[in-house]
Amino acid sequence: MTTTFRSKIALLAFVTLFIGTPALAADAETMALAKEYVATVPVENEVKMAIEHMAQQVPPEQRVLFKQLGEKSIDYTKLRMASEVAVADTFTKEEIKAMTDFYKSDVGKSVRQKMPNYDKRMEPVMTEVMQQFVLRLQENNVLPKAPVAQQNQ
Repeated sequence: MTTTFRSKIALLAFVTLFIGTPALAADAETMALAKEYVATVPVENEVKMAIEHMAQQVPPEQRVLFKQLGEKSIDYTKLRMASEVAVADTFTKEEIKAMTDFYKSDVGKSVRQKMPNYDKRMEPVMTEVMQQFVLRLQENNVLPKAPVAQQNQ
């Protein structure tokens, strides 16, 4: 009975460790490549840029607090680790190498610097297009229509 109990505990510990550590799904070389890519294109920078952009949407007197709360509330280590695992599980070794090489190049660095401007220019168009899509879905009863009070805002 004790041996069966210990075996079950050992199996449970192994399964918990395996499930709790998704990085085990990718081999060591792929994880190393993923870590290099994430170091080259840090997810932290993307989040910080998003916070900066969102801060412009709040009243000026609340922006400093908004940014401080973002910095203190976001678990950047968790984001980085999840990004590494996602890269390793999504892309092949060759794709990760190519992405890393690109973003390390002068052209890749330039693209990354210009991307926020591109996003800013595209945001109103994307918003308009998606709003029209939602309206079309509502007109065709695929989505419920918004209450009249919300439509007039």
